[in-house]
Amino acid sequence: MTANYGFEHVIKTFSKRGLTVTLSLVLFAIAAIAAGIGTSQRMKNALLKQDALETAHVWSDYVAKSYGLGGQDTSDPSEELPKVSKNSEEDFRYRLRDPDGTLIYDSGTNQNSTLSERETIEPEGVGWTQLLSGEALVRILRESVGEPPPTYADVFVPIIEDGKALGVVEVNINQTLKADRFDRVFRVTALVTVALVILGVGIPGGLLWHNANERRLVEQQVDYLDQHDSLTGLVNRKTVTPRLAALLAGNEDGTHEVGVLSIGIDGFKSINDSLGHRVGDMLLTEIAERLRTATRESDIVGRVTGDEFAVIAPGFKHVDELVEFAVELRALASKPFEAKENFLSPSISIGVAVSPQDGTDAELLIKRATVAQNWAKNEKQGSIRVFDKKMDAAVNHRFKLEMDMRRALENGEFRVLYQPQIDLRTGDLVGSEALVRWEHPELGLVTPDRFIPIAERTGFIHELGIWILKKACEEAAAWPKPISVAVNLSPAQFANGSTDSLISDVLAKTGLDPSRLEVEITEGLIINDTQEALNALHKLRALGVSVAMDDFGTGYSSLSYLTLFPYTKLKIDRSLLSRIDEDPNVAAVIRSMVDLGKSLDMKVVCEGVETYAQAASLAQVGCGLVQGYLFARPLSCEELAENLRDDLVSPRIEGFEVAETAAA
Repeated sequence: MTANYGFEHVIKTFSKRGLTVTLSLVLFAIAAIAAGIGTSQRMKNALLKQDALETAHVWSDYVAKSYGLGGQDTSDPSEELPKVSKNSEEDFRYRLRDPDGTLIYDSGTNQNSTLSERETIEPEGVGWTQLLSGEALVRILRESVGEPPPTYADVFVPIIEDGKALGVVEVNINQTLKADRFDRVFRVTALVTVALVILGVGIPGGLLWHNANERRLVEQQVDYLDQHDSLTGLVNRKTVTPRLAALLAGNEDGTHEVGVLSIGIDGFKSINDSLGHRVGDMLLTEIAERLRTATRESDIVGRVTGDEFAVIAPGFKHVDELVEFAVELRALASKPFEAKENFLSPSISIGVAVSPQDGTDAELLIKRATVAQNWAKNEKQGSIRVFDKKMDAAVNHRFKLEMDMRRALENGEFRVLYQPQIDLRTGDLVGSEALVRWEHPELGLVTPDRFIPIAERTGFIHELGIWILKKACEEAAAWPKPISVAVNLSPAQFANGSTDSLISDVLAKTGLDPSRLEVEITEGLIINDTQEALNALHKLRALGVSVAMDDFGTGYSSLSYLTLFPYTKLKIDRSLLSRIDEDPNVAAVIRSMVDLGKSLDMKVVCEGVETYAQAASLAQVGCGLVQGYLFARPLSCEELAENLRDDLVSPRIEGFEVAETAAA
């Protein structure tokens, strides 16, 4: 399942802004077209008026000539004018009036008016005074029915001579054909204009709408991704927290419990490292889908970190019901799963926190559920733990150590002590193991088992490990006798692939002989990346540095590692030695380890020797090298140097007979 899962839930609606802009452009286009139609009508009238005026002037000149007005020769208009009118396609009637407006001749009746019939009539709507001043007037008239043509011009042209009006010629000109031609031209022009407007407005408007809609969709997708996990489609922590806060706000009276389940995949990093991130992503997606299927509609399921999910479950009446729900989820999420031909049986640890007893703040509840889940992982993977306050105290303590750790190195709060290694056959101090201690100004002495895991988790182990290595090599180089010094290196310190060059540089700067340095590693380094670890250890051996397998007898303890890797020493873990006096089989196992080491030309040292009986048992099985509180607690550099100068191991060793037993 990918980010596309989220896009399927994006509502693809039109953008209001884009739609508004488009509608505005359409209205503008309609207004423009309407304005264009009005303009074209006015243009047509103007052209018809101009054409009618030109035609009317021709007629006025002819009429004036016919009646001898304006110095023109006269002729009988009753004979000539009807012929001219009959042959004309434009005019259909004309009249001649004297300056007083009295009708003299009307082509419509084809006769002159007698003197008795002459009535002075000012045509309606015509400014007679304006006419007599010499300005022609044109009216465009339209009739839908009747004798006049559908479109004609009524033109009044004054006949002026020496600034004096001699008469007025009224010409009715048939302009139907020209008006129709103009209409056709304007219709074509209007259609072209509409087409251009559609192209000019519609296309940009469409593009604006499309762009606005696309922008809106992108904004919706960005909002979705901001609130959801792109891999699984579940809501993310940013969304889970306010939704939980809303549920808590609606449950202020505490009428029901709101549960928070923090669900983690045990060993997820190992799955990613060994099978690849694609398989890891497939596992995350599958578990997300299982959780989505198993939860109720009222529940909120989210992915809050890389390998952790959260389920917000309201409405439970008691924490026991919530735990039962967690058991069901764990059973479903832990079912075998096939991913790219790999069959996985994920281990699921769940932490439970409940409101109101574990808090009424959303962030606090999520934190406490996570604390309970981490507690479950540390105690027993695949388990379920309900939060209690002692977990919070432990987490706060670890957090304080984490915050104080870097400052401690700068302030010189760390110091290196040395655990002597004794040869049982001679009682001599032949080597030492460098151990780091933290003198916290408030908490006092902090042991490695409390701060080393934190340093490894936070990455501070690299900085701290370099300091320990430099300090041990520098101090060992100044000891009065050239005994060996062993330094523990964690798998995390080998991760950058430059451990050999670092050690080489430290040896060169401190002047310590490489043969005196011994690097102790655990099987964790080998299991994580066998080939990389093999290459790194061979480089160290090439420098002359010894390599010891620490905690031998615990974990996998694969015998193949002993032949594959260039070990020079085996260190038997104290957990075996603690049972050597109770179980005879333990003594047999330790003897076999010692014999195995000798056959492979490796030294064998047993750590954790605290009693004379343990020392005697080790001597009997042939283990000649030991270290433990029986001989000495970890010593400072000065104390170890003093023991070496005085040939002493510890005041406790005086009168010890085990050396003779071992020699025998």
